[in-house]
This record gives sequence, C-alpha cells and structure tokens, in this order.
Amino acid sequence: MKTGKVLFVLVGMGIVLSLATFSPLRVHAAVRNVTKVSAVKPHGIVNGTTFYGMSATYCASLVPGDIPSFFYAYLGTDYHLNLVEEGPILSTTTTFTDTSLNEPAIGCFQNRVYVAFTGQSSPHSLGIGYAVNRSSTLANRVTIPAQSSPSRPALAVHNNVLYAAWRSDQNVMTIEESGNGTSWVRRTVINHDRTFFGPSLAEYNGSLWVAFVGMDNGNEGHINFATYSDGNINLGNRQVASDYAASSLGFDVYNNALNFAFRGAGGGGVTQVYTGSWLPNLGYTRNGAFSGANTYVGVALQGGQCYFTGTDGHINQVTFS
Repeated sequence: MKTGKVLFVLVGMGIVLSLATFSPLRVHAAVRNVTKVSAVKPHGIVNGTTFYGMSATYCASLVPGDIPSFFYAYLGTDYHLNLVEEGPILSTTTTFTDTSLNEPAIGCFQNRVYVAFTGQSSPHSLGIGYAVNRSSTLANRVTIPAQSSPSRPALAVHNNVLYAAWRSDQNVMTIEESGNGTSWVRRTVINHDRTFFGPSLAEYNGSLWVAFVGMDNGNEGHINFATYSDGNINLGNRQVASDYAASSLGFDVYNNALNFAFRGAGGGGVTQVYTGSWLPNLGYTRNGAFSGANTYVGVALQGGQCYFTGTDGHINQVTFS
C-alpha cells in the first residue's frame, strides 16, 4: 500500500490481526514494551474484550469536513462488525447491522473506508461496502456472487484499483478487483496454490503482492509470497520464507521492505508473536519471537507498532525499538 494505511479485519476462532501501512518504519526484533491499548488510549480502541482479530487504516473522516482519522475494525462478541474512528479529540464507534463469522478487512479507497467480511450464516458469502456518516448500514453494500469463505478476507489498493482476496471452502485463493468499489470484475482463482488461512495483500515497489500460509509443494505451513499481475500469481518471483505461521499474516511495507507479523506455529494453543522481513537484495530475515507477546489469533502491523488480541481478550500494542 502506498501513502496511507490499509488493513484487513477478520473474524473466527482461528483469527488473524491484519494490517497494512505505508509508513517508512522498519520492524526490529527488540520489543520496547507491551501494553494494553485501553491503558494507553483515553477512549480505548475496543470497548470491552474480543477474541477476534482487528484491522486498521487512515482515511477521510466519516464526518464531512473533519481531518483524516485513524480507523480500527473488529468483530464484537455478538459477531457484529464494529468500526472505531480515533479522531484528534474524540473516539467514536459505529456498530453495523451486518454480522460475520470471520474477521473483517478494511481499506481506504477513494477516501472511503471499505469493509469486507464473510457472512455469519451459511454459506458465509462475501459482503463489501463502505462506511458513511457513522450509519449502522454499509453504503453500496454488495455480495460477491457464488463466493464464500471460512476465513478472513483481505483488501488492498494498487494503481487506483481496489483488490479483494479470500480463501474458499476448498482452501483455494481467489482475487477479484474493482475500479469503483461496487462492480467486481476479473475474478482469478489460484488453482496451483492452497492456503491454510486467508491470504494477505500489500503494494510494494509498484506491484501487488500476495502472502499466504502454504499447503502444497512441500511448503506446508511456510510463509509464501509473490507478485500478482495479469490474473496470476507470478511463480517466477515467488518466495518461501523459513518461518512457519499458525495464522493469517500481518503484511505491510516499512522502510522499503516487506514485513510480516504472525502467530507462530508453537504448541499448547498459546503461541508467541513473531515477525520477519524481506528485501529483494537480502532475502528473508527471521526476526524471531517477542517475549511476553502471546495470542490465540492473528497479528497486525501498523506504523511501527504490532497489535494483537492477547490471551485475556484485550487488544495489546507492542512498540518496537
């Protein structure tokens, strides 16, 4: 993503925090501190607790004329989609009438906060719309025909086009694009790769990148990433990281590098937060785990910060040195 921040939010018990940003910051291996967001934010990012992931983005305020704001999205314990606008003075929460089985994704496209989610009821169809005037109803809400997903979707903007990606019930990735946020065209089904979790998207060095936790080709559980163009994942520049992940990926760009944050594939159900980074001339670097940062679900990257739902259900913020 470019000069702003696009994130994805998803829902479900195997859920992931996923964020994308355009800040020129680099994630480093040392953790300065781990704090409860509610103890840092005067209004709190989430009013209460959640065992689901979250997503965030910078975008135009929902109140016309206000300066741009920072947005968080998450799934409430009642399965309703929630969007928090952290303004310069006040924090306001919009609860949408839509419910979801999995974490939602959000992204800023044409100065609007778009929300993508999978329906709570079977067949878990994919819905996309944008927030307006803090209404509880998403504007221009559409359902992508004949598509469903058991995982969180992803959103990203590349060359003024909004892209959505998701994992099918058969673990196959699908990518679709829209030039206006309403009409979705050029559906691409990636048959040669399956994934354990929903894929992630990010724009990097003028290309759209797809990252996912692979199931095939001897790379089961490994982080895979490659560029996407002309309706295909470009296998010629596909990278397979040495790290394993047990969640969807926080996928972002800092300091001209692709960065990853994820729940590690540890045992016992409570696993640590890990990060890694990739540069074309250096390859993939394993940054390792962060002491004291544990989650049941996925992880998000945002502006040099890592956000995740702790094992107590609170949103945690990790600051990197």
